[in-house]
Amino acid sequence: MGVEPKIAHASNSAGIVNGIGTDLDMVRCGITMYGIAPSSDVDLKDFDYRPALSIYSTITYIKRICAGESVSYGATFTAKKDMKVATISFGYADGYPRDLSNRGYVLIHGNKCNILGRICMDQTIVDVSEVKDVKIGDRVVILGKSENSVITVDELTKSSNTFSYEFICGINKRVPRLYYCKDEYIGKKDYIRDLYTVI
Repeated sequence: MGVEPKIAHASNSAGIVNGIGTDLDMVRCGITMYGIAPSSDVDLKDFDYRPALSIYSTITYIKRICAGESVSYGATFTAKKDMKVATISFGYADGYPRDLSNRGYVLIHGNKCNILGRICMDQTIVDVSEVKDVKIGDRVVILGKSENSVITVDELTKSSNTFSYEFICGINKRVPRLYYCKDEYIGKKDYIRDLYTVI
């Protein structure tokens, strides 16, 4: 055909893990760079892959609600007992799948806190009734580890009827990126702040 490519590659993340097509000039490691398996058919347990992506937010508001009161759009959640609820600043505009409404959870101080009602554009409401000493400003783990508890990408995607690539690609640019190397902070990319700084 007269085509002489300078670089040849045929292996993606699954190929790398399975040793297929890795004998050419390069490989396309993609999602495995984050320590995430490309599909449920690929097992990373035998390899030294570790999750390299965490998503955090914070509590912006705490309120007590009474039995019979509802929260969020459409009143799809109604409290069966008195509860303490918290608003967190992370919603579907940030890339949080709406399918997690009334079924997903976050981690606060290692505690599993269920999502209550619909996930909103900028916010999500969670149950913090059992979280000791919870306060505004506390860290919320959307994805990653909190004390001895973990939320994985696989867990999030199975609960939200999506898959790992879609979830990762869906994290909006308005979510600031903080970069670490061996637990040492090395930099930050804040697309929205940078945009308005230029304007």
